[in-house]
Amino acid sequence: MARVLILHSGEGPIRGAEVVVLTMLELFRGRHAIRLVTDHEGLVAEARAHGHAVEHWTFPGARSPKLTWARLRTTVVAGLRLWRLIRRERIELVHVNNGHYAQLMVLPALLAGVPWLVHLHATLSRRTQFLFGIYCADRIVAVSNMVHRAWQGFPRVLRKCRTVYNTLPVFADPAPVPRSAFGIAADRFVIVFAGLLTPAKAVDVAIAAVAHLVRRGRPVHLLVVGDGPERDRLAAMAEGLPVTFAGYRRDVPGIFAGSADVVVLPSRTTESFGLVLLEAAHAGVPRIGSTGGGIPEVIADGEDGLLFPIDDAAALADRIERLMDDPALGGPAGRRTPRRGLHRRLLACRVPRGAGDELARTPRRTARRALARLGDIVLTPLAFVAGKLLRGR
Repeated sequence: MARVLILHSGEGPIRGAEVVVLTMLELFRGRHAIRLVTDHEGLVAEARAHGHAVEHWTFPGARSPKLTWARLRTTVVAGLRLWRLIRRERIELVHVNNGHYAQLMVLPALLAGVPWLVHLHATLSRRTQFLFGIYCADRIVAVSNMVHRAWQGFPRVLRKCRTVYNTLPVFADPAPVPRSAFGIAADRFVIVFAGLLTPAKAVDVAIAAVAHLVRRGRPVHLLVVGDGPERDRLAAMAEGLPVTFAGYRRDVPGIFAGSADVVVLPSRTTESFGLVLLEAAHAGVPRIGSTGGGIPEVIADGEDGLLFPIDDAAALADRIERLMDDPALGGPAGRRTPRRGLHRRLLACRVPRGAGDELARTPRRTARRALARLGDIVLTPLAFVAGKLLRGR
């Protein structure tokens, strides 16, 4: 049984990265001793409700993209506090979820000699990954190859990267939520979007696609599940169209199972994976996604869903029409539950390749690991700066 510390950064409602943490806690229950440290209040409440050990810490300024005094102080203070926790609980692996708090682990990793990994759920620029110290980790786990490719050209870091696709949440599915609960007629073809209402999610493309279908005389209805800064603008855009905004909901799988005829994810290039696509497949609902980001790694076009070009509302409308005319396009493949995922491969990522059994904390291995990490801390930024200077010429 491994002793694992999960360090998670986040804010706002429970979203994909938090669902992954909750899934890990459930999957590892009884198999590994897991401790969770996070500043996400919703995740703290949810984890405690399921009986998991969690500590609510705050990290002032740690997420700042600038080197402020608050951030530097937090890095040192939190690093020493984490070091004490690691020694007290005899932690064997640290899992930094999201990546923004990777900087907090650089010091305790050097002092304690414990292996650690960073789990990236979103695309971050190479500059941001340097700024937050992500390159210092023993492993960098990406949720898709798209996220993984950020380190192309840096072999010292790239050799530590692995792609591990997300897996489905393990909690019991909620009861199906019928479309009548949202005032949608039974004869409508219901298109469901679920996610944060931001420009990157491109809900405006889904609304424009509905406008195309209405002009073609198609009986469709778009159900938007989620909230965010784009809510008012999208509501104004959807005025006069068959579009319902359901707000933030925790029973998304139940909505898929009881209301959806198709689930769409029209995101632009920043979508790294799309956990809702797995939930839709589990509910037996056809899926349509854009070709942006990591979505093509989740949907095989024409086999277990359909893809359309980014920002092309007419193409999305065409794909929806194809499903309306031929529901079999969703196919049996679109109704399978994806099983290749985090719970089977994560612990295999806990030490660098070829490092041997480095969980044993002998002084020699601890010193060797510390030297390797110091090399990462010094040499990788030098390579980054040199590359910048050469390209500048």
